[in-house]
Amino acid sequence: MSNNTSQHPKSDIIVDDAIVQATSNLEIEDKNQDNQLEYLITESELEKMQALSKALRTSVNQLPGWAISYANFVKKKINEAYPNQPEVEAQKIWQKWKDDQIKHYQNELNAQKDMMKNSQKKHRYQRLLILTQELADKLEELGMENAPGECIFLGVVLMHEKLIVNTTLPVNNPIQV
Repeated sequence: MSNNTSQHPKSDIIVDDAIVQATSNLEIEDKNQDNQLEYLITESELEKMQALSKALRTSVNQLPGWAISYANFVKKKINEAYPNQPEVEAQKIWQKWKDDQIKHYQNELNAQKDMMKNSQKKHRYQRLLILTQELADKLEELGMENAPGECIFLGVVLMHEKLIVNTTLPVNNPIQV
């Protein structure tokens, strides 16, 4: 690599290794930039994310990926949630709920349009997500690959409802001997 013909071959190896590592890091950074998705969050979504991050003792930045995964999990489990319903009916229940939530998301975004134009508050609502292959697959399964913000909103609503609003203890069924 190095054309250095110095009398210090060890330092040449170190320089060569540093060049290789730097090049590798730049390639990874370029790849991550290519896989970044920009999305918008609403004020209520941000509040829910803050409550979830506090409860789960994690970063708010960790939650969007979890939200996509959880929305995908719920959609897969929807038939189990309605075992007496035909699969088509269970999917209709999911679709109606999803459509209502997306409408709510769009209404909230429209209501906070002026705040999002404010350069000081813009960073609060505009976010970036590094799209891994796993997250891309889940977005595709949900049919939301072109709407990651909506999917994140759905997942946050679902997680908040289950983990914060409706937190309950498991039913204690005594074991019979």
